[in-house]
Amino acid sequence: MTAGSPAIVMPPLSKPLTFLWHLLFDLSEAMPDSWCLIGGQMVALHGLEHGRTDARPSADGDVLVDIRAQPTALRRVTDFLTNRSFRPDPSPQGLVHRFMLGLDSSRIVVDVLAPDNVGARADLTTSPPGRTLQVPGGSQALRRTEYVTVQVEDRTGRIPRPSLLAAILGKAAALTLPGDARRHLHDLAFLLALMPDPMAARGELTRTERNKLRSCPLADRSHHGWAALPAKDANAGHAALLLLGAHPAN
Repeated sequence: MTAGSPAIVMPPLSKPLTFLWHLLFDLSEAMPDSWCLIGGQMVALHGLEHGRTDARPSADGDVLVDIRAQPTALRRVTDFLTNRSFRPDPSPQGLVHRFMLGLDSSRIVVDVLAPDNVGARADLTTSPPGRTLQVPGGSQALRRTEYVTVQVEDRTGRIPRPSLLAAILGKAAALTLPGDARRHLHDLAFLLALMPDPMAARGELTRTERNKLRSCPLADRSHHGWAALPAKDANAGHAALLLLGAHPAN
């Protein structure tokens, strides 16, 4: 989405999701250029931008922080959350990337994350002594961040989020994470089906990125990851994946 594009208007949301989006607007006002939105809310934004309303994210937000550009940004984001009564939710492994807030009978969850390949000396501290996770594909997502205007009820905000191509690469990278990959596969298939011009987008990819897409399980059209989409969308998404991963013509 380019400057001057119309706002992405969110459909009616639950109270927790409305609260989350207004929180993201507040974060963008406080820290406009040191993070981007990833995860389910990012997928929903791309879908809405292309006229799709069938993405149903939970009331969770995933904030990827650009600690290369601003080494103190992780602590600033966590301070922003804790100043608004969010509390860290340490993992059994001692990681502190998740922050939670109770809202009536619901809970709002924000994951504060770092990009990949930042080096051993990078300070990943969130709530001391806890540290966050590095997200596969996060560095390229930050490089390809775009700003979009989003309207939730009567409030509008400017949100940084990866481009559609960066979102696809990020979801493909997430397939390497341990655990159940079904959500990432579903999101990746959904995003691929939105790609308007894969031939043009292919020119933005590095050889390594093309190779990763080419080795994606969804390169097999019979893979179960396509099953949630209508056949027309699955066919379009599969074609886009093959074009993105193809070797460039000599």
